[in-house]
Amino acid sequence: MDTLVAPQRTRLRTPAWLLALSPLGFVAVVAFGAATFVGSGIDDTAFMTPAQLADIRVAWLAFWPVYAAAVSVGAVGLILLGRGLAGGLAKAAQAAAGLSIAAILSNMILKWCRAGRTSRSPNGST
Repeated sequence: MDTLVAPQRTRLRTPAWLLALSPLGFVAVVAFGAATFVGSGIDDTAFMTPAQLADIRVAWLAFWPVYAAAVSVGAVGLILLGRGLAGGLAKAAQAAAGLSIAAILSNMILKWCRAGRTSRSPNGST
């Protein structure tokens, strides 16, 4: 008599889902960015003046965790996937993914610090 056996969960299921869903995070980044920056009249955030940043400060502070989460979801998927693989290339991919998480979190903190500094005048008074 044959019996049905339920398929076993594989250790690749979680990394696969993280990698498959990671593009949705970037769709959220684009949507959030469009909602934040299009109506503000800011063409390039690299050249924002302190006054422009002050106008969108709350949205600016909320934008960076969304972006960091989008990057981190894919990077965590790569790290988990690499745990099950052998070889130098898998370890290098894990290291690069870990560095990308560290870089995006550092970038987020720097952006938050910049947003906090804009409330001061050039001579340091508030």
